[in-house]
Amino acid sequence: MRLDHIGIVVKSVEKAIEEYSSFRGEIEAPKIEVVESQGVKMAMFQENSMKIEFIEPIDNNSRVYNFLSKNSIGGLHHLCYKVEDIEETYMRYKKQLKCIVPKCSGHSGHIVAFFILRNTNCGYRLLELME
Repeated sequence: MRLDHIGIVVKSVEKAIEEYSSFRGEIEAPKIEVVESQGVKMAMFQENSMKIEFIEPIDNNSRVYNFLSKNSIGGLHHLCYKVEDIEETYMRYKKQLKCIVPKCSGHSGHIVAFFILRNTNCGYRLLELME
């Protein structure tokens, strides 16, 4: 397992790209992608070996809509870990953590699953697994 990206919920992906690009300088703007299965519009910045994902709900049925409404400016939403075998990892984590999104299609055709971390002291509660 290795950390793949940090997910940040924003009000507007376009405005987040513009602001992030303005203070980062010479950086290629990412492609915006709509992920219907999650109800989001997203864009992924590559930062050396790390990625930063901006996520915007596309309507009030989006999986991140409530997060944005509770945190009016958005913010850190999840950490995503890339795994070799999502089936094995999913079954192992399903025994220890609460799964809130079972395996489904994510951005760029990746298979993803989301889990809630209970009683966390590390500043985030949502974990994404991605194959």
